[in-house]
Amino acid sequence: MRFYVCDLIGAGTEDDPFRPAAALYVRTWTAVDGRADPTVGDGAMLVACDPTPEQHAAMIADPRIDHLADGGALGGAAAKALARAGVAAGRGDNPAEAVRAAFLARQKDFRKANGR
Repeated sequence: MRFYVCDLIGAGTEDDPFRPAAALYVRTWTAVDGRADPTVGDGAMLVACDPTPEQHAAMIADPRIDHLADGGALGGAAAKALARAGVAAGRGDNPAEAVRAAFLARQKDFRKANGR
């Protein structure tokens, strides 16, 4: 599993929904939406997916996609990329833990907003 912060693509319509730029390269992905307002295309998503080596190479060449470190500690650039997606993580944090915390927090917010 690899983690990326991706700009959004799409027009936000039913035929062309907002989605992370990673969707151009992989079919299966999970994302945390970092936008405060999901009706606008400005912002980023934190994406977890399992690309092939070729897909990964294409993704990291795309300027709309920031790859987060594979294990180890986050560097300053990765922490800033996470912040773009609304995930609070500091330099030296474990990226998997930062992503896990973000997914759990968004899930809790969703359940609260929907009376669950």
